Amino acid sequence: MGVGAVENETIEPEQGFSPWDVVNQIVGVDTEVTVEPTSGTPILVSVSRQPAAEWLQAMCREEWARVEYLTDPMTQSALLAGTMAGRITNGGLVAAWRDLVETVTGRRWFEAYNLAMVALVSWHGEFGGRMILAGVDATRVSFGSWLDAVYALMVKDRDEKTRRDIDVRLRVRPVSVEDGEEAMDEDAFREAMSSI
Repeated sequence: MGVGAVENETIEPEQGFSPWDVVNQIVGVDTEVTVEPTSGTPILVSVSRQPAAEWLQAMCREEWARVEYLTDPMTQSALLAGTMAGRITNGGLVAAWRDLVETVTGRRWFEAYNLAMVALVSWHGEFGGRMILAGVDATRVSFGSWLDAVYALMVKDRDEKTRRDIDVRLRVRPVSVEDGEEAMDEDAFREAMSSI
């Protein structure tokens, strides 16, 4: 993905920063997001309890397809019908995905994306082993908690300057096709994030 402006704002999860509340928000209850149609009534989409592993699987899809991946078959059909009828746009689905990620993680969507991509890109090396040795199982924790563990491992034993550099890089907003700009290819993304 491409890079854009650095944003410094943060978002608080609905239940605050307590790890237990974040886990309950994902693993214990449904989360809702509104998909804004081009006309008519907004569509409220409910995403049931999902561990981090499911969110990571969703992130491996095109951004507009991620909300659909996390919903039940009836909702998937409704979203597909709305898309086919021209009532729901890919941009509307992207906006809903980003709202959903911010709600469940307490982070800006692009910070969550950057954390997840750094972990996934380097998973088969040292990073995956470090997560396993730390006891972090993506099939048992919420997406927000998993991202917190990723961040903690990224900054562990780093000096203050390196931590600030990591924080700045995580706050760089990826540019997607939906934003109207050309995306950075995977190799360029890896190079940009390599020092993290």
